[in-house]
Amino acid sequence: MKTRRALLTIVAATLAITLGADAPGAEESTATLSPQALQEIAQIEAEIDRIEAETIERLAVPPDNQVQQVELLGKLLLYDKQLSVNRNEACAFCHMPETGFTGPVSECRLKWSMQHKH
Repeated sequence: MKTRRALLTIVAATLAITLGADAPGAEESTATLSPQALQEIAQIEAEIDRIEAETIERLAVPPDNQVQQVELLGKLLLYDKQLSVNRNEACAFCHMPETGFTGPVSECRLKWSMQHKH
């Protein structure tokens, strides 16, 4: 357990340095989302919480298969909200495996891409 916490701390620090502060205007865009998008977001957050809880339960008896160990580590990193800059959003929120590691809510993807045009 100490090893997991140390690894997560290192990854969190690296991500915080790399990503910096949240994008300006992020809170403003949330207020303009449709009720349907807000419902989708709530469903996705519940799914992320469920997957993270199941993954943490798997730590009780870690697999001895190396491939499954890597899969477990990947899930721990992808679904842990504590690794975000503000410790409130899992990487999986914007990078869901089921959607090819893109954000699952199309309205949010559109707003994000408009805010981050180069």
